[in-house]
Amino acid sequence: TRNRFYYDRGLRSTITFQKGFSLTSSNSTFENILGDTTYTLESYSDHTVTLAAYYAYSDLPTVREHRLGGAEASRSLPALLVPADKFFNAAVFYQVPFLRIDWGTFTHISYFEAGIYKRDLEASETYYGPGMGIRFYFRNITIPALGADVAYNVVTGQPWFSIAVGFRPPR
Repeated sequence: TRNRFYYDRGLRSTITFQKGFSLTSSNSTFENILGDTTYTLESYSDHTVTLAAYYAYSDLPTVREHRLGGAEASRSLPALLVPADKFFNAAVFYQVPFLRIDWGTFTHISYFEAGIYKRDLEASETYYGPGMGIRFYFRNITIPALGADVAYNVVTGQPWFSIAVGFRPPR
C-alpha cells in the first residue's frame, strides 16, 4: 500500500492461522484461519473505490466465536451480536472527502456488502444490503478516528446503525 491523504492506495492482504488449547483440559483444542484482502484505488479529486473481502474458517468455543455486525462488510447485521465460526463477506466502498480542516478530513462513504456465515451445527445464513456513513480521519492517519453508519439488511428488511470512536475498519 501507499499512503495518500486519508487512505492507503493499493493492495493489502493478510491471513492468520491460530491454534489454541485449554490449560485445564487435554483434549480441548481449536484452529482458526482468518483473512482479509482489500484493494483501494483513487478516482478523481481524492475519491476512493475499495473492494474488500473478509473470511474465517474455524471451529471455536462459543465465547471465542467471531462477532459479526458493525464491522466492515457486516454493518447490515446487528453490531457485535452475530456469532460465527465460518464466514465470508465482501463489500464495495466509495469514499468522498467533503470537509478538510487543518487537523483532519471528514468523508462520506457509500457501500454495498454481502456475506454468508455459519455457526456450529446451525444452517448457513446470508445477508446483503447497501449502507452509508461518515468518517473523520486525523491528518496523515489512514485509520478513521470516528465513524457513523446506517446500513439496510435486504434479507431481514431491517436498518442497523453503528457508531465507533477510534476504530480500524478492517478486521
